[in-house]
Amino acid sequence: MLNAPDLKALVDDLCTAGFVQGAKYVDPGIYNIVMMRYHNGDCADFLDKKLMAYLEGFKKRIKSAEMLDTFLQIIIGAEEAENFAEYMLEHEADLSPIIEKYRSKAARTRYLDFNQGVDARKINDENIAQLARLAIRPLRIAFDDIRLKDQYCAAVRTAHKHGIKEISNYILFNYKDEPKDLYERLRINIELNWELGIKIFSFPMKYSPINRTDRDFIGEK
Repeated sequence: MLNAPDLKALVDDLCTAGFVQGAKYVDPGIYNIVMMRYHNGDCADFLDKKLMAYLEGFKKRIKSAEMLDTFLQIIIGAEEAENFAEYMLEHEADLSPIIEKYRSKAARTRYLDFNQGVDARKINDENIAQLARLAIRPLRIAFDDIRLKDQYCAAVRTAHKHGIKEISNYILFNYKDEPKDLYERLRINIELNWELGIKIFSFPMKYSPINRTDRDFIGEK
């Protein structure tokens, strides 16, 4: 990510797409998502089951006796339909207003997770300022080698300085490190949590050679 030719342009695009820091959104809900897929020609058993389970739970939200009666008639008919997706599309005009009236429209916080660890050695004020514009949660910073502890700590402090308070990392062990190196890296994260008042979640990840089909490999140290 930090190797992007134009990081600012990338962040600008993500902000435009709605992932700016502090962004909110209203979840369209399972019904609207599945119906959109039906309209796009997506028909699959898992979609039918997902929608039916949603509708079964939805009926308790309906307060209007008239709407509940309409809703239940449609649901009963759906159970006997040969083509569930086609049936739901045929009854969309009657069912959609009921769903829209009673579905949750509470605004939720939007966040972004790139699901990859950025290289602590490449983090600086300029690029972290760009990432901090995004609703990124968490920022994943790799911490695979105790020899990089100074660069890692500096990267965490830089992120904190720019307002990023949730950080996560996979911590590689059982490679060329010693057991004490793993515990030292975990200790560093705990101390950074206390010092900066942030949340760092560490996930130790055991190294295993790609030619092994088991998890029994033990590193040299």
